[in-house]
Amino acid sequence: MSGGEHIDFRGGAFHGPVTGKAEQHHHYGPVPTAMSALPPPPAAFTGRERHVRELLDSLDPDGDGTAEAVLVSAVGGFGGVGKTALALHTAHAARVRFPGGVLFANMRGYDEVRVAPEETVLAFLRALGVRSEDLPATQEQRYALYRSALNDREPVLIILDNVSDAGQVTPLLPGSTRHRVLVTSRDSLDSLTARLINLDVLPQDEAVLGVALKDLGDLDAAANGYMDAADIFGELGDRHGEARAWTSTGQALLDAGQFQMALQAFADCDAAYSELEAWHEAGEVRWNIALLLESHDHVAESKKAWLSAADAFSRADAKEDEAKARERAE
Repeated sequence: MSGGEHIDFRGGAFHGPVTGKAEQHHHYGPVPTAMSALPPPPAAFTGRERHVRELLDSLDPDGDGTAEAVLVSAVGGFGGVGKTALALHTAHAARVRFPGGVLFANMRGYDEVRVAPEETVLAFLRALGVRSEDLPATQEQRYALYRSALNDREPVLIILDNVSDAGQVTPLLPGSTRHRVLVTSRDSLDSLTARLINLDVLPQDEAVLGVALKDLGDLDAAANGYMDAADIFGELGDRHGEARAWTSTGQALLDAGQFQMALQAFADCDAAYSELEAWHEAGEVRWNIALLLESHDHVAESKKAWLSAADAFSRADAKEDEAKARERAE
């Protein structure tokens, strides 16, 4: 033996050769976890009080713990209407209800390269404290370990942002209804059992400003009403409200067949979000502008809009990384 290792055999009777084996036992410290992954709340959030209340009712792990409990809440709506802002604002308000922590993933469902659930489950397992050397070999085993790890924790809030189909969500659902899942998507996700909160229509703008004309079928009047709402929000200095009103203006104008005017409304929405440095929302609006231009065979303009959307999403990622770095430094 070397390195000062000695085994005391005194007092023993041995017949034949004797071999001694020294065993080393490594004592690891507690596994670090990263269960505070919630991005910062939106800098300025106004309106949507009814939607916030509905979401808070759903995000209640102390509610009914049976199979009928609301496991998944989905915020749907047109790109740029404020789905992520609503989700983050409400998640911060509900955070104290989830002592087990928060898991957050941007699934990038509308990017050219989406985030697959098998990538997300790896990130979540590491956040839950599973070491790389302890990760199972197969995907089925990883999902099983993920559900098992959640089952051993107090209530956890899981946020899956920018989901494009239920296939990005279903494998990541926990096995226990004491946890809650919050999803945002532009699509209806019909195959997913969830409580849907749709932001396509802006009840705050309509009720407060008296422009609830779209439901009556008067699309031109609705568009004018939304434009008035945007002007009022602008005068009040509420750029988030103004951006949402421009989004609804553009949608109403599209429904009324006013392509060029709709483009201008979406451009005004982009300008409002860009001024706020709300780059994720700006990226969604630019993405929809690109789709709209492409659908009308404006190829060159659509390419510029795609690049502009990519730039906004890149800025959003950089801003999120900076926020996480500040959080770690604190």
